[in-house]
Amino acid sequence: MLSLAAFTGAMVLINFLFNPYRAWRHRLIDGIYYRVHVGRERVITPYMIRTVEPSTVLLGSSRVLMGMSIDQGFKDDYLNAALSAASLPEISREVDLALRNPRLKRIIWGVDFFAFERRWVPDPNTYARLRGNLRLRVLDTLLSAGALDATFHLLDRAIDGRHDLPANALQPIPWSREFICRSFASDEGMGLASLGPERAAVHVRWAIPMYWNYQFSSTAMPTFREIVAKIRRANVELIVFLPPMSQYELESLRQNGQWGHFQQWKRELARTTPYFDFSGYNQLAHTDRMFRDLMHMQPEVGHTILRHFLGDPDVTCGANGRIVLSSELTVNPGNIDRILALQDQREQMANVEPNKYYQAVARALVQGHGDWVKMGWLHTEDKTHTN
Repeated sequence: MLSLAAFTGAMVLINFLFNPYRAWRHRLIDGIYYRVHVGRERVITPYMIRTVEPSTVLLGSSRVLMGMSIDQGFKDDYLNAALSAASLPEISREVDLALRNPRLKRIIWGVDFFAFERRWVPDPNTYARLRGNLRLRVLDTLLSAGALDATFHLLDRAIDGRHDLPANALQPIPWSREFICRSFASDEGMGLASLGPERAAVHVRWAIPMYWNYQFSSTAMPTFREIVAKIRRANVELIVFLPPMSQYELESLRQNGQWGHFQQWKRELARTTPYFDFSGYNQLAHTDRMFRDLMHMQPEVGHTILRHFLGDPDVTCGANGRIVLSSELTVNPGNIDRILALQDQREQMANVEPNKYYQAVARALVQGHGDWVKMGWLHTEDKTHTN
């Protein structure tokens, strides 16, 4: 019992002193050595958002977490507070915490269509952390083997020094133009671009159920409006954007019969706030090398967009920066009808003839239906409705 008590006490002391999740305001190790792993952000971010004081906060789902990646989570006055599969109530609570920071100047929010679906509800543990549950805070940050492991990794990185850190960890936020250009060159043929037709169809099978039988939540749009209103009341700049979507994902949405809902959702957003739209059947959507997988843009794409939002010089190497930035549509209540008509026209032109995106999704709809029924994602009476 004494040995157990001694071990527990040592673990608590080590985790508290080295503070790997930034759950406490002190810091013994240079912030450059911290790291937020994708998959652990739902534990780390609810604590970190309370203890750091950024001037800019990035919000959204894994599209923002991975696409505008900050290796340390917080660097150069920027906090990436995005959460994988973020729900609107979780984002609302994050905004409440962020607005406590007197140094906050700007919130950049990547808004997702799927977050407005009625089945998209908060994760109970994440929401409890965001609401300040003391029991979870102690268990997560002091009495957790995961925190102890994170402490050892933090110490390893600090001992190895800056020269052993990955190049992206040393980059300023947003990334420099030179580094973005090198990343575009090194990622050529990687990610989504590396998938052949059969592998693409397999990936599509796991994205399709997200848009199956999509139904708007009755509380989602009021929650969105409330979030926008409280940011404005705090006199904090708000930049809202719709992240890029690959044409595989757009086809998954369209062949599930949700294109009309998608367009109506965009109309409702415009009634609340202007936004920048990178989604839709544009050149970016069918440039596969711009995506690391079916749903996530490459980080060089995200940092190109981030530089653009901040008024930094645009990325001009080759055609890559042009492809990203030319896909942006600036949307407001006055032009929403014209923008939606343009996007409808692009959708129709993209599907005049069958293409690899259409074929991969059509194949996945047929092949995956039985699996989805077995896993409980669909009922046997649900039928595929490919358009």
